[in-house]
Amino acid sequence: NPLPPLPGQCCPRCPVDCSLVLCARPPCENPLPPLPGQCCPRCPVDCSLVLCARPPCENPLPPLPGQCCPRCPVDCSLVLCARPPCKDPLPPRRGECCPRCPDPVDCSAVSCLACDNPLPTPPGECCPRCPVDCRLVLCATLPCKYPLPPRRGECCPRCPSLIDYQ
Repeated sequence: NPLPPLPGQCCPRCPVDCSLVLCARPPCENPLPPLPGQCCPRCPVDCSLVLCARPPCENPLPPLPGQCCPRCPVDCSLVLCARPPCKDPLPPRRGECCPRCPDPVDCSAVSCLACDNPLPTPPGECCPRCPVDCRLVLCATLPCKYPLPPRRGECCPRCPSLIDYQ
């Protein structure tokens, strides 16, 4: 089973097996924990050093935590949401498409699907993630001319951004 899309993205993600990733020590004194779907600690971003390209949309949203550049809203008509594992889900947050459970999640009434080699259960979720076969993932068409290959543990290519070069 693929992981749900990150906020501001449409395609599901391949789960990452962090036990297979060797992380370099970040070149800063107080590294931050890895972002969801990533394995390695990171340095805080100094947004004063980032030049943001104008997002290709009319009403950009503010940057996500830990990012510097504004982003385009997701076209939620292209996103298929799983039903949250709670009785009274909350509406999606700004910039997200799917309803969510209030924190903390009550997992007592949830039955999880079984899968081979399950990945760890993410914080705030009840069930472990199942690895996905990227051959079965349909990726969105990207707005950039020269997309970058998928990152390790991801299925879909991505557009380059200035933040990738820091």
